[in-house]
Amino acid sequence: MLLPFVLATCALLSACGGGDQRDKPQPSTTMTFIHDGLQGLTIHQLYHHNDQLFAATSNGVYVKTSTSDGWKIRGLANFQVTDIAFMDTAHFIASAQANTQDAPAAQLLETTTAGHQWQPLDAHTSLAPATDLQGLSYAEEVNALYAISENFLLTSLDSGRDWQPLLPEQTTNPVVSLFVLRHPVTGDIWSGGYNEQLQPWLQAWSADTGQTLVATSVGKTPGRVRHLSLDPERPATLLLSSDEGLWRSEDYGKQWNFLQAPPANRMYPTLLHDPRNADWVYTSSREINNTGSQRLIFEMSQNRGTNWTRYYYPGNNLQGGTQSMLAVIENHKTVVYLGLAGGGIVKINMP
Repeated sequence: MLLPFVLATCALLSACGGGDQRDKPQPSTTMTFIHDGLQGLTIHQLYHHNDQLFAATSNGVYVKTSTSDGWKIRGLANFQVTDIAFMDTAHFIASAQANTQDAPAAQLLETTTAGHQWQPLDAHTSLAPATDLQGLSYAEEVNALYAISENFLLTSLDSGRDWQPLLPEQTTNPVVSLFVLRHPVTGDIWSGGYNEQLQPWLQAWSADTGQTLVATSVGKTPGRVRHLSLDPERPATLLLSSDEGLWRSEDYGKQWNFLQAPPANRMYPTLLHDPRNADWVYTSSREINNTGSQRLIFEMSQNRGTNWTRYYYPGNNLQGGTQSMLAVIENHKTVVYLGLAGGGIVKINMP
């Protein structure tokens, strides 16, 4: 049986701008680390939907409720599920690939029973194979799905049946995109990844006019932009993670200030804001070119990314390092879930 670990002080403070890092005593902060199950699975994405937690994993969709005893399979066993878009309470669309040697490219599957039964979705597009749609995201306010296929950015307004280029004039896209999302306040479309010169690339367009708003490299070459986090209180403030480290823009992506580098031989795959306090930001790193056992490192900022405190999981090394993150409110306190690349899920109860 895995027991919770209580961490009373942090191990490392990182100064603004990626400066010298030194061990310093910190104010007493108690957080509890608990391995939360699904050992051996890669957790591609974590979601909070309809008061339930969902995990898109290397072997199906799992769900955890406030009354359930741990994570339970909710369909698509033997599928590599990379993304889930939640259209309403019971209508979900997933991007998944069968865990078989001769499996086709990722396909879309659909459920109208909250995941209890799934069926293939008949998707089509004029630009690229509709069987390789990944990076799903859903904007409820405009009932639009977004996805990436063969490096094209696509959108669907009919629950994933018909897909069209996000930009009507787009015939080629030299940028390899790792994500696409809609800003909930401005409505603009953001995408990040890397370009033909292997530069970490970020771009944004007006959803109304298609006009390019941002097209810039962020960080050193070679590299890639891995994740973008939108400040829930300040629409012009953005945080992103790249291979080089963490960055912040306070002018809607025109200029970027470097915040800090990851630990040696590591990178940050994701970061997010606390759902109760936007000043608090969380991230976690994983080792580069190592999918095996490694130390779990969790980091927290209390001033929107300017300074960071590094916490080390006090138990044994865990498989794979961090792949995904989710922060939710449980019993009036923040709980952070880390999805690992082969190591299941770690739950962190914040103070």
